[in-house]
Amino acid sequence: MRYNEPNAEQRRIAVYLEDTLFAPVTGIAAPTINVSLSGAAFVAASGTWTEVSSGKYYYEATQAESVTDSFLMVHVVAAGAKIVVIPEDIGNRIRLNEPTASKRRLPVYLEDSAGAAVLTAIGGSNVFYTKNGAADVAIPSAFGAIGLGASYVELPAAAVDVAGFTALSVTGVGTSIPYIWAQPILGVGSPPVVSNVSPPSGQPILPDTPLQFDITDADGFVLIIPMIMLDPYRLPEPVTDNLTAFTPLYVASTRVAITDGFRYTLRRKGGWTTQPELVIWAVDINGTIYT
Repeated sequence: MRYNEPNAEQRRIAVYLEDTLFAPVTGIAAPTINVSLSGAAFVAASGTWTEVSSGKYYYEATQAESVTDSFLMVHVVAAGAKIVVIPEDIGNRIRLNEPTASKRRLPVYLEDSAGAAVLTAIGGSNVFYTKNGAADVAIPSAFGAIGLGASYVELPAAAVDVAGFTALSVTGVGTSIPYIWAQPILGVGSPPVVSNVSPPSGQPILPDTPLQFDITDADGFVLIIPMIMLDPYRLPEPVTDNLTAFTPLYVASTRVAITDGFRYTLRRKGGWTTQPELVIWAVDINGTIYT
């Protein structure tokens, strides 16, 4: 979401409510919604809540809720549903050698294997970061409690001095399962370019028709993560688990080197169940982002 986003539709955050057996929870007209701006204490949300269908809803944040340095965290409690916590990045906020400490804050929400919030405080023995996949580095301090199982970690300046990405990991806190958050570190330069998408955007695609696109960048790539969105209220399906290996659903796909990049041809096991939306996150060697 952009900083101080004026367009109401661009402030909508998709929410999917399900019970402990993963069945959709419907008919929730007025859940309890709290929000935190950049790690401040939770307060009652001021936006609007709308049901779509089959457990799908969205929260439309107010413009004021998009005026913050780092992230908007939305905490939703509804009868019969598991708690939902959604951190939404605000703006392209962490740039190379970012000097503003509050922009270097990353959201953390700890839960156990049953989906319940873990209220144990995090400490220096639990939190690490890695820059572009290098060795983990401990973060000894700069933690902040938000409440309701949520907190934040403020990255040190040394964690954002290399363009690409910094990944945060929080482990060994009470009964929580490991928590991972990957954050782009924005550099300078020309962004990656996606072209030659076939079938073209907006054109129907048959279940067995491959989806093809080129992605290029003369600077070279650190990371390319293509994903397919078949339902906007579910997480997108990852196409690869790294730069080259395809996931089981997309094992019949191919990636071929072309000038300055690659040509992807995506084939989904069982075919396209609905019209797919192609989502790509790519980072070049300068840390320039394409999404």
